Amino acid sequence: MTVGQRISKLAVIHWFPLEQFPPVQNLLDAVSRDSRFECHCFTTTNDRGLKEFSAGSVVIQRRPFPSRQHGRLRRIWRLLSFPMWVCWQLFWFRPDALLYFEPHSSAAAFLYLLCNRQCRLLIHYHEYREPREYQDRGNRLFGWYHQLERRFLYERAVWISHTNSDRVRLFLRDTPEVSSAKVKVLPNYPPVSWQGWSRPVREAEAVVKLVYVGAASIRDTFIREVVQWVQGQRDGSVSLALYINNSDSETDQLLRQAAAECGRVLLYPGGVPYEQLPQLLCQYDVGLILYRGNTPNYVFNAPNKLFEYLTCGLDVWYPGCMLGVKPYARSDARPQVLETDFQHLSALDLSARMGGNLPCKPWLSASEQALQPLLQAATEQATNLRRGPL
Repeated sequence: MTVGQRISKLAVIHWFPLEQFPPVQNLLDAVSRDSRFECHCFTTTNDRGLKEFSAGSVVIQRRPFPSRQHGRLRRIWRLLSFPMWVCWQLFWFRPDALLYFEPHSSAAAFLYLLCNRQCRLLIHYHEYREPREYQDRGNRLFGWYHQLERRFLYERAVWISHTNSDRVRLFLRDTPEVSSAKVKVLPNYPPVSWQGWSRPVREAEAVVKLVYVGAASIRDTFIREVVQWVQGQRDGSVSLALYINNSDSETDQLLRQAAAECGRVLLYPGGVPYEQLPQLLCQYDVGLILYRGNTPNYVFNAPNKLFEYLTCGLDVWYPGCMLGVKPYARSDARPQVLETDFQHLSALDLSARMGGNLPCKPWLSASEQALQPLLQAATEQATNLRRGPL
């Protein structure tokens, strides 16, 4: 921060628990090290027993998340009280800029902006949602929140971002009233500190160590196909480590049975704290991305895992249905990003994939660099804002 520059107050609203969303953790970490900002974050408590996230100087305030374990009226109260609680906290904090994530957080921003027209508004989406999703019975409240976005908040915002250009294109198609000039790409890169970790040079005859990190579902991922293929490699040439943070009962039963029957399928339920991932990932050779592409959100997805695997030096195998990964595909350098037919793994030539004397081109893009345009937009002078109808 230059001499005489005023510290900007930034408020971040993130309805879902921070512990389940590494990109917002990276944002808050970056803000905590940026002397331009004083930041308060308003979110909910995680209900999965995960280690509570903190970010240096950032003040994080939480309300209870409406867990399915609680009664319906209690869940409804927590849903409806969150925007009012956040709005009250914002009146005390009086931010210069407000960033909210996902339509689930938009009602609180709307209530506050009704009374403070000088506050800059920024919006980011972790996921792409089709218009029909807001019509589903279980999404009625958030569908109404989305109407607030379309009628009031999009016009008021100075920044709206999605994680890749495909999702930006779909968003602009669905919301033609939004100016394309304010819609940006904000990718989910890991922090620069991850670049200090990379896997050692692999011996040609060593076991190929596969790893999958994240949620698993027989319906939404190719997890069954991969597990069965590893079980079928009788020569022991492949192992599979599964760090699963969320799964349904059918998938959980499949994975536990496979781990019990095959010593090369290693199951680690409960996931891994985000800050421990780089030292863990560098122990493996190949990172798996397994989404089936059942929705446009998955088809046009370049997930966190892609960049996390690459930063740690792992090759990446992904299904051809994931069009969002294709721009990063490469086979001429390590780490490779290789399209893989997970439904016909028996035809895969493993030795050809893992062999060859390819040059090394490490992945060097990091979250700190990617976040700078967003943080710059948060510090723009209020006189530069285009006033919306709020």
